[in-house]
Amino acid sequence: MSDWINSFVSTTGPVQAGGGDLYAFSISMLADSRGRTPRARARDELVWLRSRFVLPGGYARARDILEAHRVVFLDGEPGSGRNTAGWMLLYGHHSGVETFHELSSKTEDETRRLDPDHVEEHGLLSLDLSDVEERDWRDTQEDLYPLIKAVRERAARLVVVLPHDRVRAGEFRADLDRYRAGITHPPAREVLRRYLREGGIPGIELDFSSPELSDFLNRGRPVRDVARFAGIVLEARERSQEGERFAAWCENALAVMTRAVEQIAGLLAKAREGPQRALLLTTAMLHGAHADAVYHGAASLLRVTKHPEDERKLLEREDLAERLKDIEVEADVSGRVRFAKVEQDFAIRTHFWRHVPDLRVGLCDWVGETVRSTELDPEDRDRLVQRLAEQCLNDRYRGMLVKAVYEWGTSPPDPHRLRAAAMALEKGLREEEHGRFFRKQVYDWSREGQLPVMFAQLLVVMCREVIAVRHPDEAVVRLHHLARRERTTTYAWDTLVGLARGKPQLHRLMLDRLNYQLAVAEKKQYLADTGLFLELADPVSLTASGDRRRSLIAESAVRRWLTGCWKGVFRSPPEVWSSRTGDWLVAASRDGRHREALLDVLVEGGEGHMDILSRLYITARDLARSATPEEREDRALLVKLLRRRIDAVIGIPGGRNTTGTGSKETTS
Repeated sequence: MSDWINSFVSTTGPVQAGGGDLYAFSISMLADSRGRTPRARARDELVWLRSRFVLPGGYARARDILEAHRVVFLDGEPGSGRNTAGWMLLYGHHSGVETFHELSSKTEDETRRLDPDHVEEHGLLSLDLSDVEERDWRDTQEDLYPLIKAVRERAARLVVVLPHDRVRAGEFRADLDRYRAGITHPPAREVLRRYLREGGIPGIELDFSSPELSDFLNRGRPVRDVARFAGIVLEARERSQEGERFAAWCENALAVMTRAVEQIAGLLAKAREGPQRALLLTTAMLHGAHADAVYHGAASLLRVTKHPEDERKLLEREDLAERLKDIEVEADVSGRVRFAKVEQDFAIRTHFWRHVPDLRVGLCDWVGETVRSTELDPEDRDRLVQRLAEQCLNDRYRGMLVKAVYEWGTSPPDPHRLRAAAMALEKGLREEEHGRFFRKQVYDWSREGQLPVMFAQLLVVMCREVIAVRHPDEAVVRLHHLARRERTTTYAWDTLVGLARGKPQLHRLMLDRLNYQLAVAEKKQYLADTGLFLELADPVSLTASGDRRRSLIAESAVRRWLTGCWKGVFRSPPEVWSSRTGDWLVAASRDGRHREALLDVLVEGGEGHMDILSRLYITARDLARSATPEEREDRALLVKLLRRRIDAVIGIPGGRNTTGTGSKETTS
């Protein structure tokens, strides 16, 4: 899901703050062959999915509950399409203005948290609790109450996917059951029909009468299996011989889905020698690339795996055409090679990864070298990286992908390896099952003090273009850590400020974080935090309400955070903060609605420091003296109100009398 419409997208590159070379990881480096950025790809995938969505059982009831209560809990077996149903329910309320946000029940340090402050006005929220641990389930249900309250107060909508085993075991609170809707598998035949028709096969050609196909569809398979089957049918159609029809395409797809091991057994039996197996695996990894690239790739794989060189003279060896024919590989008129059977490349990749464990590390190294090959075009490189990532996306192996991303992204600057690192990391971040693991890895990287500049910029782009699509709050946290540690550029800083200013919920989050850091003198202080606060403390953005019911500074929690931040910032020399306090005083003189809130925050922030309070008063007095005739009355009132507040905090009787110039909004 994507909040592409409202999200900030920077059009500026990194700014260098010191000497030396200027590195720049541009978002264009992540564009695919169609020029789409990761954010655009996420948007297109949503549109693609919606066109193929078939209503599961219980969807109508879920829609009614969401309409009536703004909250619905989806309960269904894994594979029933419950997560997709949740996104489609939210998409039905998307008018082009609302933003999407996938909540998380845990923080980066794996503590439990469902924070109501992450609920944005009119936001469309999802929360996947399907894998919540048993020990956390009771407390998680307690956390749902304030979350639901915030959703209603802020006119948002929330879809929660429940842990089916916990509900089935009777461990679901009865007072929450009114929000629950059971979801059952959509009809498999209709799912297949929809995918095939959207893929270009006319309905008149679809024939599901085959007993083998009927058996496949009647087994209650997960929706993702039916979707994969449809994809294989479409590929078989694309590669079919003249005269082959729908029944033959389905037969090929069924063979892939049910007899994949048998399909490659013969090839593996024939390819016993190292050079043959290297060519077999290389062809699977570079499937669709030019034969020259496969030839050189196979030779490289032999070197990486330290296989002895062929001592025969060049003209005594089998030629490439003969070697490819032996492993059932065909070349088209442009010289690009493919296995004769559909999905055979996937089966071979999977076989070698699973059953030749000692090859895994070498294969990762080989991919890192091969992406540099001039024999490959950009699409070949991207597919190669994606294919390695597919094998690594398993709880047991995903650490290998993390290691590869870091090595490719931190090695001496190479655009192909850097793009490979970005594409692999994007793949991991966008996987539903593994996304949290890779977001945690980005978090750990963001807290490292000595990241190479280029890799740090790659992480910034990942935060903005990938993580922020569904997890904007987590993107902000990571960008904050990166911005604190920037030395020669302001890339992370600029991106963070842009995101935070673009969404009130993220602005609020940053003020909360900065207050936590700045308000306590004993905590480790980051120089960047003071600057970030002063930039985010723009009184115009804090007092603007836009299409929301109230401004940020009208919220009592925000005023408390602002006060804490000012307390911390006032420990810096006046030249650091005097310009921004001047902005606040000017805003207070002009904005009667928020005047009291602005003055209260400033004065309470300076409480206990007479030199700071005196400077605030002198600044206000100077503003009054330099006022134009139109400003004179408001500036005089500003001095009067500020003086009363200062008198109150230093204990002079009669200080801070009520003036009636504020609004009820500021007391909330």
